[in-house]
Amino acid sequence: MAIEGIRAIIGNFHLIDASKERIEKTINGFLEVDVEEVYTGHCTGLKAEVAFWRSMAGTTLSEF
Repeated sequence: MAIEGIRAIIGNFHLIDASKERIEKTINGFLEVDVEEVYTGHCTGLKAEVAFWRSMAGTTLSEF
């Protein structure tokens, strides 16, 4: 069963100390369900923030 129509995912990703593989898996999951907007928080971390920006062009990305 596919999930469709997710408008936004908001923060608390806790990727600040995550491995590159974990960050990629998280982003791929968001891409798989075609999330329109991603709002990260301080616990996302700069490494993951950059990965989101590079991988999710066309998606609204913002830090709250």
